[in-house]
Amino acid sequence: MADISPKERGRRVALLRGLLGLREVAAALPIPPEVAIVSCAIRLCEYEGRPADIAALAELTHLPRETVAERVAVLTDLGLLEGSEEGSVREAPLTLLPENPIVAAFYSRLSDVMSRVLHDLDEADKQAG
Repeated sequence: MADISPKERGRRVALLRGLLGLREVAAALPIPPEVAIVSCAIRLCEYEGRPADIAALAELTHLPRETVAERVAVLTDLGLLEGSEEGSVREAPLTLLPENPIVAAFYSRLSDVMSRVLHDLDEADKQAG
């Protein structure tokens, strides 16, 4: 194994545990992780105040537009999205329904994982510093 400092080793452990925790969060959803990625991009657009159209989502997720459109359709069929009345779902800004219990559980789990990562990074910095 590469010769790294105890501090760097602790930081890497925290980050890798966080990455695995994120996988666990995604696996707990009733939708495939690749669909969940698109739903996260939609919410990010909403929070940043920009439209969540197919082109913007494709750019954020690094997925082809056709793939994004297919995943948006899955989310819409599950009742997790609503489209605007301004056009088709491909062109309409989209928003995740905040009252959906799946959405609430996702953010709770995500917050737990991220809090743990931040705590573990802080501890690694203190122990080796």
